[in-house]
Amino acid sequence: MTCNNYQFEKLLATAIMRNVRNLDLNFYGRVMWPRTPLFTCKTVVGMTLRLCEGIPLHIPSSADVCLPSLRKLHLYCAAFQDDDTLPNLLYGSPKLEELIFHRWETEKLSINISSSSLKVLRVILEPYWSFSGNTLNKRPKYQMIINAPALRHLHMHGSRIRNPVTIYPSFDVEIFFKEYSTNINCICDTRGLNLSGYNSNHEVVDGDVVESSVTFNNLTKLELQVYDVTWHLLVNFPGRC
Repeated sequence: MTCNNYQFEKLLATAIMRNVRNLDLNFYGRVMWPRTPLFTCKTVVGMTLRLCEGIPLHIPSSADVCLPSLRKLHLYCAAFQDDDTLPNLLYGSPKLEELIFHRWETEKLSINISSSSLKVLRVILEPYWSFSGNTLNKRPKYQMIINAPALRHLHMHGSRIRNPVTIYPSFDVEIFFKEYSTNINCICDTRGLNLSGYNSNHEVVDGDVVESSVTFNNLTKLELQVYDVTWHLLVNFPGRC
């Protein structure tokens, strides 16, 4: 449904007043963030926000968030005003069980996901190619901290994170590599592991990790989907389990 700012405000206010349980909002083309308090709806269970780069999500304090019933949150193309916005949003969602974080690689990004209730996490970083004249600009690097002791399933797609990633042990981990990565050593306590990658002309996993004594002592399930990659980690993988 397409509507102007006034119509959108009225519809959103009415939905919240009527104790809406699921919100799916598309902000493409909009120039204003709604004045209606969106993050203090006590009845919403599922929320999907599709944002454009021109509308950065800004939550200055965790006191601005009260989503006591929220179980599922999907953030698509979300740009944050600062590094505190996402932690504040998660802090005000004490029952959140599933988070999907999906965006383009358009800027340097620091991702801090901290939640004591989170069980399912999907982080999808899509490649975004930009040119200056005939020169391809370098794609950005990311920092990520995942502090989720209740996590049971982690899915990371398009991972090219070069800096250390902090992850609490999970039961099931899926990682889809497109390029060079060093975050293998942060998932060594997982019980289920799915690794896949494709189209790489260089070593997918850092050589220091390959040569290290990284082991997977708790691993009981392993799935591999490897397409045209150089991945020496797999040569001695059985000895690491």
